[in-house]
Amino acid sequence: MIPNGFYKPPRPPRKVGAPGQRTDGGGRTECSNGMTALVPIYEPKTSGLVYGVTTIERPTFWFYLPAATAATGIFQLQDANKKMVYDTQISLPKTAGIFRLTLPDSAPPLEIGKPYRWYFKIVCTGGVDFVDGWIQREAVDRDLQRQLEQASAMERSRLYANHGIWFEALTTAADSRLTDPNSQEWAALLKAIDLEELAAKPIVDCCEAIAR
Repeated sequence: MIPNGFYKPPRPPRKVGAPGQRTDGGGRTECSNGMTALVPIYEPKTSGLVYGVTTIERPTFWFYLPAATAATGIFQLQDANKKMVYDTQISLPKTAGIFRLTLPDSAPPLEIGKPYRWYFKIVCTGGVDFVDGWIQREAVDRDLQRQLEQASAMERSRLYANHGIWFEALTTAADSRLTDPNSQEWAALLKAIDLEELAAKPIVDCCEAIAR
């Protein structure tokens, strides 16, 4: 049994722009209708900051699409000054479900201690739907690094969660779920950020960056 509160959200950056939106709120077009980013949202939930921490240069983002779509996907990263640092078109999953998007080697590495705003957009005939939020890369201290090196995959997910490192906690938990359907970390993490209704959704193959 995983205890409540095992994910400990970090203190967010003091100075960022608009807080972002974790879900498209029902969709402005016919294409997404419930698209959700699997990222924590701070209080108040209706307008709070969408924010998570990573420790790696090119992290993995997670999204949920409730239906397959033939629309175009776009992923973008901006720095705190709204300068575009990465902009790519991506192929979307052919079936509904949760998918990962890992920044490729061609993307610039995230710098430690700097907040970045990300956007995931779906472009349809009727317009553009999107979710967006903030990510910041932090350094791993020596003690945590030592524990991670000695831990199992399940233990690594819990260690990341205990230290507020959302993106690696979720990715490690997803990998554990794919190899062991009885793994509890995935569902516990989504419950911790009030997305428990997505815990049983399938993880589908996706996505590849396409040159624009």
